[in-house]
Amino acid sequence: GLMNVLTVQGLVLVDHSYSTSGLTYTATFEPIGDGLKTVYVHADAFSDLAGNTNLEVSNTFEWNCDTSAPSVQILSGRNSSGFYSNEDHLDFVVTLSERCDDFSNDTLVVNGGYVSHFVKESENKYVGTFMSSETQGLKSIYVAANTITDIASNFNADPATLWWNHDTVSP
Repeated sequence: GLMNVLTVQGLVLVDHSYSTSGLTYTATFEPIGDGLKTVYVHADAFSDLAGNTNLEVSNTFEWNCDTSAPSVQILSGRNSSGFYSNEDHLDFVVTLSERCDDFSNDTLVVNGGYVSHFVKESENKYVGTFMSSETQGLKSIYVAANTITDIASNFNADPATLWWNHDTVSP
């Protein structure tokens, strides 16, 4: 069968057909999970009517399958969400699960202040400083769902929020 002449990595054969001329073979595969997928034809796998076989391995067809949505995490140096602070600024880190070229400080939605400093430290890590407005109460940094994409065009499925209470009133 067809699978005896192919090397297939990360795929399952779901359908195949041969042309009536015998010159074209068509195969349909489904990926098994994310990652590198490859297909190639073995040497000496086919022969013509005179008995001549293909002497070399075919070229390798390969691609990276990515169906996973990127995720976003926002943390401060102190804690995750729900803490109290009397400071007028807060340093925070945004970590993406994978590369997302369309992520920037414009992706952030802030409440109760503004981002005064925002730097990309690595392919998926950003650091910033949130400057609080003078008002007391809830402050937050938010990334909405479906606002960034990875290099395979998968949207972030879940939102991410860092929130805290700004309290500068003495007891």
